[in-house]
Amino acid sequence: MNKLVDNSHKYDYTINMKLHELYIKITNFCFGLISLSIGGCFYIICRPNSYIHKMFISLFSIPLLSRKPTEDIILLSYYLPDFLWALSFCCFLSLIIHTKNSHYVAPTVVILLGTVWEILQLFQFITGTGDFIDILLYLAAGVTSVIINFLLNSKGEKT
Repeated sequence: MNKLVDNSHKYDYTINMKLHELYIKITNFCFGLISLSIGGCFYIICRPNSYIHKMFISLFSIPLLSRKPTEDIILLSYYLPDFLWALSFCCFLSLIIHTKNSHYVAPTVVILLGTVWEILQLFQFITGTGDFIDILLYLAAGVTSVIINFLLNSKGEKT
């Protein structure tokens, strides 16, 4: 006697997992795009001596862009963009890396690259100012990325 096997639950599970993977990718893309955009806006508005700032002043002549940042927003204008850009790099990199532990690999790569970049600046191999706070912000961005992906993955395990 032939026995009819019902494998529909496996098919449903596979579809559910594919949809969850797509949800994670879309969410990472959105987090990356939003953090990149906000970091770019802070950079344009609050850093009066940068090339990008001068370019926007010449293109748009916006009075807000021509004022110097006050001491109250110095931390936001110089450190927040670094954190947000590192976070966006983690989010975008996790879209490219397709391993089981990509939510750990991408932040690790960003932390290592950021640390090497700051060390190269510190010893004047490349232009810029090496800053220990930037390294801490790259670490914070990596940890934030891991937390975001952990929360996204734990949501998928509950469904």
